[in-house]
Amino acid sequence: MTRFSRSARAASLAGFVVLALVGSAIPILAQEEAPSGESPFVVVDIHGGALLRRAGGAAILFPFGSAQSDDNLTKQRAVELQAGGGRGGVRVGGGMAWLTGPFGPDVLLQVTRTSDSPRGGRPRTTYLGLEAGYTLPLLRFSAGLARRVAGPSGAKGTVFTWEIGIRVPCL
Repeated sequence: MTRFSRSARAASLAGFVVLALVGSAIPILAQEEAPSGESPFVVVDIHGGALLRRAGGAAILFPFGSAQSDDNLTKQRAVELQAGGGRGGVRVGGGMAWLTGPFGPDVLLQVTRTSDSPRGGRPRTTYLGLEAGYTLPLLRFSAGLARRVAGPSGAKGTVFTWEIGIRVPCL
């Protein structure tokens, strides 16, 4: 019971840190420039990779700042919040995206809690990581590193994370 309590506290603290960092960044970033007038939008995805194996999830993007138009494509910065789950565990994260239309790169701080069968990580372990990704039309791929913050000690204290999948904007 003690081990679960420590893991649960560490996972809660890591999740709180992610939400606090992203939440506190939204007002600061929004004050930089005039509001863009863009509404937040949601994307859903189905992906595979480490640590979650096959998984599904959703992300919401909050555009901010002034939008620039080049060649009929709007360039926009956005705060991205995402969550997903699969056979290997669950993950929440947040960070920045640099969009050209609905596509472009992003950098996310992720908290992942693994289940009994993660790919490339230890079971029942919480990881905190940084991940960089890129979204193309209907395709998203990402890679990063994550460090164990709670769970059984031993090997795989730092793991390489990756995912590739289909991402579809919701109307």
